[in-house]
Amino acid sequence: MSLNADVSAYREQMGEIRYYEREEAYWFEHSFPIFQLWCNGGVLYTVVPNAQRNNIIRIYDSECNDYSLRYDNLTNLILHGADWYEAAYFVEKENAWDIINEEMNCLLDVKYMAKDYLANSITQKGAAVSRICEEIYQRYINGDI
Repeated sequence: MSLNADVSAYREQMGEIRYYEREEAYWFEHSFPIFQLWCNGGVLYTVVPNAQRNNIIRIYDSECNDYSLRYDNLTNLILHGADWYEAAYFVEKENAWDIINEEMNCLLDVKYMAKDYLANSITQKGAAVSRICEEIYQRYINGDI
């Protein structure tokens, strides 16, 4: 099925589901989950059909009620993941893939992530953004990169 057909079929099914919280119900009625992150299922990437921006990608984190815009389109999400894995190394002691060079990781974010998200991540108090990423994001926002 095309993405538009999938979204239509998903919306038809959503009418049968009941939610405990109004915000959560609104979120799932107006988005289409495409990827689940982490094993607990509490973090989802979702497509949000939008008239101004075509199929933007938002993240839904059930623990902290984060509904932030992450990517302007699905292509950027997929390309970001592919480039990330090309730059990553397997770290045996952590049994996980990671990018050792933090600057490279931040530059990949700048290349693919939504400018709004990067701006919010450096202005939010308590956001887990390193000094290196903060400087790179700010240079990007200022038009220096």
